[in-house]
Amino acid sequence: MMKPTADPPADPRAFGRELRRLRESAGLVLDDISAETKVSVRVLLALEEGAFQYLPQRVFARNFVRQYARIIGFDEDRLTGWFDIAWERFLSDSGTHPTVLAVSPAPRPSFRWWIWAPLALSAIVIIVAALVIWHQRSTRPFEKMAQPVRRAPAQRLVASSPVPETPKGGTAIQPTPAAAPIQDGRSVRFALHVKPGRECWIRYRDVNGKYAQQLLRENQDVHLAVPAPMTLTLGNAAGVVLTVGTKTYDNLGKPGEVLNLEIAGDGGMKILRATAHNE
Repeated sequence: MMKPTADPPADPRAFGRELRRLRESAGLVLDDISAETKVSVRVLLALEEGAFQYLPQRVFARNFVRQYARIIGFDEDRLTGWFDIAWERFLSDSGTHPTVLAVSPAPRPSFRWWIWAPLALSAIVIIVAALVIWHQRSTRPFEKMAQPVRRAPAQRLVASSPVPETPKGGTAIQPTPAAAPIQDGRSVRFALHVKPGRECWIRYRDVNGKYAQQLLRENQDVHLAVPAPMTLTLGNAAGVVLTVGTKTYDNLGKPGEVLNLEIAGDGGMKILRATAHNE
């Protein structure tokens, strides 16, 4: 069994050096680990160089370290524990602090007297005027009352549904009937399918500012409903098939490319920003 250094690495660069030493002691190269874990060589190289600023979210990077330890035959808990220490040092040195998403409570309705006072006064005036008119008509029973004015019924307006946009980076194909989601006007429902031999991390943020993220494995299917409009980030655009509304999008980007999309409640979609991180 390979022996670690005497002291655990306390910063990203020391952690990366120890990671490389353990791999070389196992007689492996980065391509071997990438082939087994499906993690790109670019991410593995960032780990070994201690360049944590180029890593994805902490939960994904920590999972990559655990897979790395499993391949080289090292204690997974011990290696991930070293990674946690190095990550905290990275946050401290870079001035980055973990963010906590706080949902503000709904504002309590307040009594707006400047709105309700004029309305109440108008209602009192209308009631008094109605009582005066009723009294005058009751004293003159033989006077004919005015005929009510008949108004034409209001026409119903039917709003046409907008046609969803096709993103420039993808090719739209017809989905199967089972994959076509139903739009309810309040949230957007979409489906993701990870291609064989691929993996993808996603992050989605709804109209209220709440977000969630997760790592998807090969051949995994995910169906989600999120209040619209929403933004969706694909961590590996080439490895996933996206279905929104009645459209299915494939070939959204290159392998390893991070793609940001904006999806409306009617199924319309457009690309906000695409940053290439190719393998």
